[in-house]
Amino acid sequence: PPNGKAFSSSAKAILKRELIWIRWKNEGCPSMVIPTPSTAAPPPASEDTEAAAGAAEADKKPNPRKRKLPLGDMMKLEAKHGKINLGNKGLTKLWNINPDNLEACKDKERNFLPSLREYFEDPIQELNPHNGVEEQYKKVNEGEWGWRALRLMSRRSQHFFLLGNMNISKLPDYLELMMKRMAKDFDINIDEPVTAADGDGEAAANGDSNGTDAKDMNSKLTDEQIAQLAVKLAEKWEALIPKFCLPQEKVDECKEASGGNEEKCLKLLTAWVQQDQDGASPAELTYLLGSLKMGQLIDGVF
Repeated sequence: PPNGKAFSSSAKAILKRELIWIRWKNEGCPSMVIPTPSTAAPPPASEDTEAAAGAAEADKKPNPRKRKLPLGDMMKLEAKHGKINLGNKGLTKLWNINPDNLEACKDKERNFLPSLREYFEDPIQELNPHNGVEEQYKKVNEGEWGWRALRLMSRRSQHFFLLGNMNISKLPDYLELMMKRMAKDFDINIDEPVTAADGDGEAAANGDSNGTDAKDMNSKLTDEQIAQLAVKLAEKWEALIPKFCLPQEKVDECKEASGGNEEKCLKLLTAWVQQDQDGASPAELTYLLGSLKMGQLIDGVF
C-alpha cells in the first residue's frame, strides 16, 4: 500500500505508547514530573540527616491503589450474608430492606385498592331519580373517575367480563349499566324514594342506642361511646397507637395497664380524647379506622 512503511512505524509507535500507559496505570499512576538536579553542592550529610532523607524517600514512593474485587466476586461474597448486590449502592439498600421481597409485596399495607362498595356507593345513589342529581354532575360523566372505575372493576368485579354481545359506544352508559348490576349485589334500591323520615326509621331499626345525628359526628366522644368502642376495638387496639400520635409515656402506660385488651383499649381512647379534646370526634375516629380498613368493627356505635 502507499506509505506502508510510514503507517507501520506509526502503528508501532502508538502500540508502544499504549504499553507505557498500561504500565504506568498498573504501577499506581506515579507522578511523571522529573525533578531538576540542584547546581549547588550538597552539604555533608550526618547520620541523622541521612535517616531523615531515607524516610522522606520512602514517603515519596507511590502507594499503588487497592484494586476492587470484580463485581461477580462481590455478589458471591454478599450472597453468603443473605444480601443481593445490584451494582448500585442505593438500589442495593432498597432491595435488601426486606429479606423476602415477594412477601413484602403481599403485605396488606400495600393494598391501596378501595372496595367496590366504597368506590361505587355514592355514584349508584346518584342514579336514583328521587335524589335529584343533574346529569352533568354525575360521577359517571367524569373521565378520570370513569378510568379509575374501569381499573377497579377489572380487578374486583365479575360484571366487568360479563357484558355479552351488547354494543355500548359511550363510557358513561357502560358504567351506569355496571352500577345497576352492582346495586343488586349491594342490596341498594335505586328506584326507591329517599326521605328524611325513612332515614330516621332506618337508624331506629339498626338500634342507634346513642341517638347520634350528623351534627354529633363532629363533637367530642362521650364516655358511653368510649366504653362501647373499647369493647369493639379490644382485639385491634395496638393498631390505633400510631394513628393517635400520643406521647410515648402515655403509650407505655396503656401497655402496662392491668387487665385485658379491653382495659388497655379504654385507657388508650381516654388518653386520645384528653389530648385532642373536640378533635377526638366520631367522624375523626371513623376516618382513622377507615384508613386501617377496620371501619366495620364499630358498626352501630354512632
